[in-house]
Amino acid sequence: MAKMFSHKQVWAAIDTIAERYGYSASGLAKKSGLDPTSFNPSKRNGPDGRPRWPTTESIANLLEAAGATVEEFADLLSGRKGQPPRRKHIPLLGLARAGKGGYFDGSQHVPLIVRDPKGSARGVRVETFTEAVDVMPTILERLGVAPQNHVDGHSLTEYLDGGAPAEPREEVHWEFDFREVATQRAENWFGLPSTKLSMAAIRSDKWKYVHFAGLPPLLFDLENDPGNLTNLADDPAFAGVRLEMAEKLLSWRAEHLDQTLALKQLTADGVVTAPALR
Repeated sequence: MAKMFSHKQVWAAIDTIAERYGYSASGLAKKSGLDPTSFNPSKRNGPDGRPRWPTTESIANLLEAAGATVEEFADLLSGRKGQPPRRKHIPLLGLARAGKGGYFDGSQHVPLIVRDPKGSARGVRVETFTEAVDVMPTILERLGVAPQNHVDGHSLTEYLDGGAPAEPREEVHWEFDFREVATQRAENWFGLPSTKLSMAAIRSDKWKYVHFAGLPPLLFDLENDPGNLTNLADDPAFAGVRLEMAEKLLSWRAEHLDQTLALKQLTADGVVTAPALR
């Protein structure tokens, strides 16, 4: 009866798991609760030259320690070494506990408190959206200083004077980079390269849409799901909402690319610079 896989294939699969999840052979053995030398090349054959096979228990331990799956190990045994780990579903609750960052309101929503000696408003609470990028243009306008380059935010001086902007923000936006270049933990978990571990979010009073570089999008109905637990992005009934929010996010990103050189033109009379947008 022919063997399904060889001694060499088994050890090659273990080596690939170790490398893929950021371990040396000895490091993975130690993480698995085994003798650190258990997976060393020198231990893969006995003194008499006979091959030594890892036990099923040690394989189970190493897969658990690395965070790999049995299916992934089976793929490697079949010779599909170049196949990355299967993409995992986005851990909704896991990212909630990841600390500062992510798409949950608790990671981004902070109060903006302003005390302006020149402002007429006192003790006023504003419920409309603002962003951190609004602080600089607000300060510059109060100082009477024109920005030298394009600014992404909007001045909030109307609020400070007791009024409101003619066009207040209807959405708020943010981005989050969750790559872990040094440890590669996030990369290994998702089975994606570092360049694909980033996200951008747009949030209105009603909807929140999250777009990832290499993961499926998210769409939440904030009125009925304030905890962001039910992803509606794949629900055909909300396809129109998803498209609308995605287009708004794309327009926002296109508008706020670095404009330092975009507002300059080389002409026969020299460099012409457009006024900074305020």
